[in-house]
Amino acid sequence: AMRQLGLHAQLLLMCTQLETERSGRTAVRVADVVARHTSVCATHGVRRPAAGALLGVLEELCAARILAPASGSAGPAAGLEGSVQLAVEADDLKLALRTDGVACEPIARAVLG
Repeated sequence: AMRQLGLHAQLLLMCTQLETERSGRTAVRVADVVARHTSVCATHGVRRPAAGALLGVLEELCAARILAPASGSAGPAAGLEGSVQLAVEADDLKLALRTDGVACEPIARAVLG
C-alpha cells in the first residue's frame, strides 16, 4: 500500500513516526510533524508543498486509517494545532518506508537508519 502513496504522504508518515519516538508520546502535534517535514525536505533537497497542502495530505492519511486524529483532537482538520497518532504499528511502518521502490526509500534509509 505504501507504493500507492505520494512522496509527501510517505514523508509525513515518517515524520509522524520520528516525532512519536522523539516525544515518547502516542499523539504528536501536527505543527511538529510539519516542522520535521520541512527540515527533512530541506536536508534532502525536496521541494516542499505549502502547509495547507500538507494538512490535506494528513487528512487523507487519516481517511485511509494510516494515521488517526489523537483522542480529543480534530486531527489535521484543526490545522497546525491538531494532533495525530499512528494507526499502524511503528515497526511495520518503518519497514514499509524502507522498501525498494517506495518513493521515499532513500530518504527513509538515511533518516531512519
